[in-house]
Amino acid sequence: MMGTCACLRVNGNFDIGNVSIESLTRGRRVTFKEATDQLMAGRVTLREIAAACGVSENLAARARMDGEGSRTAPKGWRAALAQLARERSGELAGLADELGGTPGQ
Repeated sequence: MMGTCACLRVNGNFDIGNVSIESLTRGRRVTFKEATDQLMAGRVTLREIAAACGVSENLAARARMDGEGSRTAPKGWRAALAQLARERSGELAGLADELGGTPGQ
C-alpha cells in the first residue's frame, strides 16, 4: 500500500519535519541532529545554532532529542545551518591563508 506525505519543497530539497530528503541527484538524508552534531564537533555552540535558526537554545536542544519531550526542527533549519557552516569554513580558510606555509611546516 502506497502512502502519501505532505512535504515542502525548498531549493530542490524536500523538508519533512525533522528529516530532510535532498533531491534525488544528491540522494542523502540529513537530520537536524546529524547536522548540528557536525557543527558542534567543529566548535559551533548550541547558542550559535539557535541564533542562526531564530529559535531559543531550549527549542534547538529539544529538536536534537529523540522521544518524549523532543520537538521538530525549526523551519528553515537547512538554509540557516548551511549558512552557518559556510561562515565557519570561511573563517578557517582565512586563518589557513594567514598561516600560509605547507602542511608539516
